[in-house]
Amino acid sequence: CPNEVPFKALTYLTGECNYGGRVTDDKDRRLIMTMLDDYYTTDALQEGYTFFGQEYVCPDPMKYEEYLEFIGKLPADPPPGVFGFHDNATLTKDRNETYAMMDALLLTVGTSSGGSDAGPEQVVGAVATDVLSRVPKPFDIAAVANKWPILYDESMNTVLRQELQRFNKLIVAILNSLEDIQKAIQGLLLMSAELETCFYHIFDGKTPEMWLAKSYPSRKPLGAYVNDLIERLHFFQTWFEEGIPVVFWISGIYFTQA
Repeated sequence: CPNEVPFKALTYLTGECNYGGRVTDDKDRRLIMTMLDDYYTTDALQEGYTFFGQEYVCPDPMKYEEYLEFIGKLPADPPPGVFGFHDNATLTKDRNETYAMMDALLLTVGTSSGGSDAGPEQVVGAVATDVLSRVPKPFDIAAVANKWPILYDESMNTVLRQELQRFNKLIVAILNSLEDIQKAIQGLLLMSAELETCFYHIFDGKTPEMWLAKSYPSRKPLGAYVNDLIERLHFFQTWFEEGIPVVFWISGIYFTQA
């Protein structure tokens, strides 16, 4: 009908051709089309219809300058609901912005110091020595298999062995990286780019990415991460020595789905 607004065609042109032409993920394109349904709709022609809140309304016909003035009165910091997000999305945005700001500030920290203040090498060396003294050696999988063999009627023995194998990979990554950092500080080893990144993460109090690549999911800083890891290893050491625990620390398991 010539008197009807072709909302379907407008939605397709905007979502599939204009914006959609720049989006390759099919789920993102579906999201765009769903969001456009709130704008390209006959309800938008009705008086009092709002897209979100009281500010985001479809203005009456006006001049070009008046449209610009109307847009200028919209909130400078729009709420996440305008974009189809939950209100908690603001928390994620603010947290990410804070992390980015702190990372930028850490880049301004000098890598050398004068007087009696400890430099990065001394700080990282002390942390490496402390962590190496606290983190135990890898578990003896052969001893575990001998004491707690895999049985048809006891599946938890399988869980124990698989968990210890995963933690062993993490322990090896931590011990090797810290030992290599100590050698690099002493000038006995050339520090690679990956090892240098690990060095500065430790200096900044962050958990190194090379550890997290072998680790269970965690967002803890370095100190809390090491304490948490030691508690997890103690839990499994007790399991190995005394048998299946009466109460399981579910969140302390590497692969919780097991």
